[in-house]
Amino acid sequence: VRQHIGDAMEYWVREADIDGYRADVAGYVPIDFWEKARTRLDAIKPVFMLAEWKSTELHRKAFDATYAWEWHVLAKNVAQGKADATAFYSYYSENESAWPREAMRLGYIENHDSNAWEGTQYENFGDALTAMTVLSFVHEGLAMIHNGQEACNAKRLEFFERDPINWNANPDCKMDDLFTQLSAYKKANPALWNGKWGGRMVKLETDQPKQVLSFVRSSGANKIVGLFNMSNQPVTFTVTSAAADGRYAQFQSDASIEVKNGSKITLGAWEYQVLSANGE
Repeated sequence: VRQHIGDAMEYWVREADIDGYRADVAGYVPIDFWEKARTRLDAIKPVFMLAEWKSTELHRKAFDATYAWEWHVLAKNVAQGKADATAFYSYYSENESAWPREAMRLGYIENHDSNAWEGTQYENFGDALTAMTVLSFVHEGLAMIHNGQEACNAKRLEFFERDPINWNANPDCKMDDLFTQLSAYKKANPALWNGKWGGRMVKLETDQPKQVLSFVRSSGANKIVGLFNMSNQPVTFTVTSAAADGRYAQFQSDASIEVKNGSKITLGAWEYQVLSANGE
């Protein structure tokens, strides 16, 4: 059986030139199968492998990326007021200390399971949706666009029945523009690249850590600063670290902004600022 499955996987890479696979419940299959299959596939061409599972050993030889279910749960809890910004620290701490540097963790806003069984992106995230979407692209993790998100799909899709997405249900939807901007921004800034190719997240200290998630990511001359108000109330906070000292261009507006130790910054409810500098 294993030989036949491996042959089938090879077939689609060789004949259809697909780029890789997402393996459903990958942990239910012996890891030696995945490792041998990966070797066989890479002999045809380099492939990308995503495991719907949480296990560091899957990154040893077989998979490039694994699901970060816990990030999704944390983000949802913060959006619903069940936790504050400090809840993210447990995830990022484990990600840095327990996972291989090259591992890509998939932190998603929505997937087929969450949409069907938990609720739509709007039910789960409400007014926090845009901020959490932006965070999923600029934090240390692999971003995901689930089918229909870019069209502002607001319905729970049937799981076992045909349920076509209405791509014109919301003509005023701006999510497709946001995803396009974020994808280009991530590609243009090496600090935001995935796994070992991007910059580690370094906490930027402020005097309002329960409301503000703030961090710096650097790669060479490229530096990214993320400032996220993770609450439904406005906040004015003071930067209490020199880790981000410098002048930056703001994501989406290109406005020039200086950040330094002692800077006072105000963000509205669920507002964010993502800033970039390239050492010029």
